[in-house]
Amino acid sequence: TLRRPASPSPTHSPDSIHNPHHNHQDKYTEEQDRVSSYLSVPSTVGSFGADKAESPTAQLRNSHNSSTMTQPSSSSSSSSFRSARGVILSIVPPHMIPLIACIMYGTFSVLMTLTTKALLSSYGFNYPTVLLLYQHFFTIFIVVVLKRAGLIWFEDLQMDRVRQWIPVNILFVAMLLTGSYTLQHLAVPMVTVFKNITTILVAFGDKLIFGHRLSFGILICVLLMLIGSVVAGVNDLAFNRTGYLWMAANCIVSAGYVLYMRYAMKGTKLSEFGMVFYTNTLSLPFLIPMFLINERHVLEDLQEFPHLNSTGFILLAIFSGMSSFGISLTSLWTVKATSPTTYSIVGSLNKIPLAVLGMLLFDAKLSN
Repeated sequence: TLRRPASPSPTHSPDSIHNPHHNHQDKYTEEQDRVSSYLSVPSTVGSFGADKAESPTAQLRNSHNSSTMTQPSSSSSSSSFRSARGVILSIVPPHMIPLIACIMYGTFSVLMTLTTKALLSSYGFNYPTVLLLYQHFFTIFIVVVLKRAGLIWFEDLQMDRVRQWIPVNILFVAMLLTGSYTLQHLAVPMVTVFKNITTILVAFGDKLIFGHRLSFGILICVLLMLIGSVVAGVNDLAFNRTGYLWMAANCIVSAGYVLYMRYAMKGTKLSEFGMVFYTNTLSLPFLIPMFLINERHVLEDLQEFPHLNSTGFILLAIFSGMSSFGISLTSLWTVKATSPTTYSIVGSLNKIPLAVLGMLLFDAKLSN
């Protein structure tokens, strides 16, 4: 009896059977989709704006692949999340990603400063280290909950990445300490003006280390900051040599923090949420000793704090934690999507709306 040869399986085309290159392409596409399924919207957007933008055709192809192909390990929430990512990428042009990152960073920076000011001054919560610890724990709590819910993905702690990222936390704590010592000897307006020198150091370090070109607009901004710092220093009637030494140390450490953060991003290959988790988690071993040294009596004082059960204080504390999460994510995203120089300039420009809002909300007086 003659039998007809079995026809190819409907799930495989003849080209995919006889063409090993086609199989390789399928495996590559599946692997790319598997990695992309773990990324969040900010992580994907940040990677688009980091060094080079993909073409619209490539974006539509990637979003189509990630939304149509299914993986055995992916949940329904991950599939819907990939679809949402494709919608966002189809709405937002790639060249607008850096601008959006800067606007979001500037917004969360202003919100973070205002909420911290309100908690420390308006409610009289005079425990800045406790507030800083709370904001770090709140941020870690948010990213862990989102990861457990399957909405985001980030890398777990690994020793090789910890060794590469830990200098970021060391420089961060050094920046806080030198800033505190500076405020003990210099007035707040002088500290604010001379913080602009950090932006100048970052701009030239960015050019020397990473080879980023300084545009004419950036050079003008740097020149104006330098002139403002010189004019402020010449007219400082309460000159304090120790304060200026601490201020110089703070500028150097702050510039090193921003520049090394960019270097660590390239070395560790962490996603944005991974960098948020690493930064806040690895800061705890440095912040907890600061708390034990400076504010260990806070547990006794909190029992007598009059606003501890106040609804306004609790809501403001929650909003402060959310702002901490927002600035952690958007600051890292801005550095990755733009450059350390742009990140520093945006941080300097935040002082303009902060001055106006401080005058309106906290009744700050302007001098002549």
